[in-house]
This record gives sequence, C-alpha cells and structure tokens, in this order.
Amino acid sequence: MLKRIAVLALMMVVATPAGADVTGKAKVIDANTLEIDGERIRLDGIDAPDPDQKCLTGNGKPYGCGTYATKNLHGLVVGHTLSCKGRERDGDGRLIALCRLGPFDLSEMMVADGWAVADPVRGKAYVRAETAARARKVGMWKGTFDPPWEWRRKRK
Repeated sequence: MLKRIAVLALMMVVATPAGADVTGKAKVIDANTLEIDGERIRLDGIDAPDPDQKCLTGNGKPYGCGTYATKNLHGLVVGHTLSCKGRERDGDGRLIALCRLGPFDLSEMMVADGWAVADPVRGKAYVRAETAARARKVGMWKGTFDPPWEWRRKRK
C-alpha cells in the first residue's frame, strides 16, 4: 500500500508541468516570491534579501532591508493583475517565471528600485538596472549590504 502511494505521489510530481503561464492577482510571500491561485512563483533573474536580512544605512545603522524589499514588491503588485510565464521549477517546487505588470517586467522594477540584485547566474538582463540603481543610491544601495546569496551562505 505504501509503495502504491509513493508511486502515485511521484507520478503527480512528474505530471506537474515545469513551464506554465499564470495570470492573476498576487500575494507577496517575500521580496522575490509570489503566489497566484495557489501557485508559488519565484521571480526569474533576481535575488532579493530574505525577510529577516539586515543591511546597513549610509550612517552604518542596521535596518530590515528584507522587510523593506518585501514591502516594495507588495506596493508594486497590490491590486494589479500579473501575467507570469514560467519555464522551470526550482528545488522548492516554485515556478521560476518572468512576471509582468502590464508591459513592465517586475524583476527589472525590483532591481531598478534597489530592492533586488541581478542574479549572478540568471540575471544578465538586469545588470544595467542594477548599475543604475547603484549609481542613484536607491533602496539597499543607500548603504551597504551583503548580496542575498552571501548573507544566506554566512547564516549556514
């Protein structure tokens, strides 16, 4: 009986399409994760601070940049319909997707606002927006911070 259940569970996971299109109003989970109609979506090409990540202001004072980044994403999407086009899933089963708010790329908006950075592996499209945010000293660029992947590595 347990074997049958395990096989059925595996079939369900394998049957779930890696790529998918999802449209709707989003609930913000964190600064780079959304949920639309029960589907968890990770914004493609960026990395953003975790909710409990701290950064330093220009005066060297710690603040909750992860909270600010999450609030920024919420402010961008609240009340709007998003259109997300996914192509694969991450290790947590989230759909990795390019999400648009009308004609605007949500990942690019987060990077341009300074609350996310271009993913060093998948984010080549957002390097220009990151460079501009750094030059304008907006978001996390007002002070100093560890890139999110470095911050997570240090916590382990």
